[in-house]
Amino acid sequence: MPSKDTQLEHRTNSWMIAGLVLMVIGLLAFPIYRFSEPAARAAADETAQSNLALAGEALWSATCASCHGSYGEGNDAPALNSTQFLTIVSDEQILSIASSGIPGTEMSAYSQQFGGPLTEEQIASLVACVRSWEKTAPDRPDWRDMLNVPAGAHNDSTDAPAGHDEAPADHDEDGAEDHDEAATTDGPAACGPGYDIAAFADHDADGTADHAEDATPGDHAEDGDPDADGHDETTATH
Repeated sequence: MPSKDTQLEHRTNSWMIAGLVLMVIGLLAFPIYRFSEPAARAAADETAQSNLALAGEALWSATCASCHGSYGEGNDAPALNSTQFLTIVSDEQILSIASSGIPGTEMSAYSQQFGGPLTEEQIASLVACVRSWEKTAPDRPDWRDMLNVPAGAHNDSTDAPAGHDEAPADHDEDGAEDHDEAATTDGPAACGPGYDIAAFADHDADGTADHAEDATPGDHAEDGDPDADGHDETTATH
């Protein structure tokens, strides 16, 4: 019959062997987990994004399809289902446009933070819906074009009217007010070309500069100096 010391030693050895086996299993499992976890996380993110895009489809039909088309093909607003658009724009830019809109156009704000009807999560679902088109988006270099608007329908409202420099001062003041109102109300229908924020900003900047140059009274002042001098000389001679 084995002694108590022998039995204790046997049990101790058994526990040590079991511990070593578990340690080896852990060491082998860690690399497997390390390499498989990113793939699993990516799959989970893709599933979440797909579900978000599905939720955005219903919102798109209710809030965006009338202008941009049922599948983003464009109607009286730019075609967002376009390789050219989706490859140059980020999700953050789409989110910003949908949230705050574009001043001077009929692309109004949709986020509740800017007075619109949608929550941040709903806006995010719209972004996911638009982004989901990227893999199958058609080649549309004309994505900015407004398909239902005749060519030349939109005029540059920021050009100063002819004869503006020769108009009297009180007419300039009234004309300036009318000009500002026209620049505000005659924006392109639905997003239009103004959907390109950079181009829209340049367009406004050029219009402001032209209007400021037309309104500069420098030429009138120079024309008036000789008359003023002549008037003084005539008075002195008389």
